[in-house]
Amino acid sequence: MDKEESKKNPNYYKNLLDSNDFNEFEEILEFLKEELRNYYVNLEYSEKIIRFIENEFSIDRVFPTQLIFIKQFLNNAFDSMVLSIYKLYFDRGNIVKKTNCGIKYLQTFLNKKLLQTEESQRAILRKAGKKIKETQTLGDNIVKIRNSRIAHCDIGKKSEVEKIVLQIETLKSIFENSVEILELLSLKYFEYKGSDDQEMIRIHGFEKFLIKNIWINSDSNTDLDLFFNTLRFNFMDNLT
Repeated sequence: MDKEESKKNPNYYKNLLDSNDFNEFEEILEFLKEELRNYYVNLEYSEKIIRFIENEFSIDRVFPTQLIFIKQFLNNAFDSMVLSIYKLYFDRGNIVKKTNCGIKYLQTFLNKKLLQTEESQRAILRKAGKKIKETQTLGDNIVKIRNSRIAHCDIGKKSEVEKIVLQIETLKSIFENSVEILELLSLKYFEYKGSDDQEMIRIHGFEKFLIKNIWINSDSNTDLDLFFNTLRFNFMDNLT
């Protein structure tokens, strides 16, 4: 970390917050980073499973009993992502009681704790605020799913919720927005955290360096891909 450079950066959090707030701010950011990392794994694995089921299973077919595990994983992954989105954007965070930490919590924290808000900081807050509202709009149906099917079992709303189709593209858009918001509201914390972090972020980008798992992407050969290979040996056409 270039300490002299960070001292001169007007948007660096240590130049904008009281020193008593540093630890909490850092804890919030680390929590959100881990939440998005877990979300990313669920997102990538879900996309792999959907592609396999739609593009291969529907054509070559395996025995339905061999899909029980991946279908159950897919259901659990979607539930986990729904809960993450709710935590990040729709829980009512309380910065006094320090409860329900999420992206909305971080937004409130900065609005209350920043010692100064010059135009550059106001621009950051405005941009992040606009992106948060956009993401909440994307997540409107997700709130209904969370409230009536996951967190509670509202039998009266069962038919309404079952009609909601949760698209993987929506979940991807929410992820991408969330990473962008975290980068904005982290106020250079991640860039100056380690000696090489700023350069790595410059080379690879914030999302790829900090959030994405380098071993998991659409082209990688993961443990899930090995499982798919095993299933391919059992395609019905290969058994005749």
